[in-house]
Amino acid sequence: MNRTPYMLLICFCILLPIAVCAAPVGNIGDPALWNPGPFQKDGGISIITTVSFDRQVNDLPEQITRFPWTNPNISPPEQRHYPQTRKSKNTMDTMGLKVGAPINDSSIIYALLGTSTSTINFDYSDWTVSRSYASHDTFESGPDLYYGMGASFVMHRGEYKGDIPVTFGMDITYRRLTIEEDRFKSEGISYASTLDEVQLAFCLSANMPTYSPYMGVKVASITGSEDYTNRNYSTLYFNEGFIHYTEDITWSKNIGYFVGVTMNIKELFSLGLEIRAGDEKGLGINVTSRF
Repeated sequence: MNRTPYMLLICFCILLPIAVCAAPVGNIGDPALWNPGPFQKDGGISIITTVSFDRQVNDLPEQITRFPWTNPNISPPEQRHYPQTRKSKNTMDTMGLKVGAPINDSSIIYALLGTSTSTINFDYSDWTVSRSYASHDTFESGPDLYYGMGASFVMHRGEYKGDIPVTFGMDITYRRLTIEEDRFKSEGISYASTLDEVQLAFCLSANMPTYSPYMGVKVASITGSEDYTNRNYSTLYFNEGFIHYTEDITWSKNIGYFVGVTMNIKELFSLGLEIRAGDEKGLGINVTSRF
């Protein structure tokens, strides 16, 4: 009796509660990517489409910026280096479309397009304003457009114990995301950020008759810029109460893990579930077909 399918299923069930809680990776070994599609004509050009719904959570760590600033109440002027400190928890729900083209049955290039809604829990403190100044704000943004591109590569195809096809591959993805909420006229507060996300993932997949479990590791980087305005705090130095913070965001070398499964539905399309954990957390479903 071949116990391999049961062992893979048991491993998936063990990893599931660990990860339930960042861009989706997907199953590089999904047969829906590599087998001829149900609507494909002989000799025609193949197009692969994936529709995905995903939740991604990023805890952007504390980032401190120091710069020289002069206290206008001191004469002669005394210049010191004061810190600005920010950190945030970003929860993002995305609905997107991936459209790609296979090349030589070993690689896929694709484009990404979709919308996102975001919740930002933002903590900020600033000694240039007041030694006791700190704020916590929550911002809601969306729907916002995002776009990107990427490529998947099959690095090895083989068999496990002679009867289970396995695929090992790599995926690299880039996405441009925007977040913005403007309550300045009504509440005197606003937030905006532009994020560039790059992710490199390695995936190992097993192909069963009706389902294909997969797992892997990934490393991601988020860079961009951030702008925060709040005019509601009168301080010793700024009686009019105006705070304006703008700075670059750098969050690199974020290690993550992912597990998932895709199921072949009557050889028309595949239905997938993916769970991600580590420095980023995520949960998503996707539908893939080849035309």
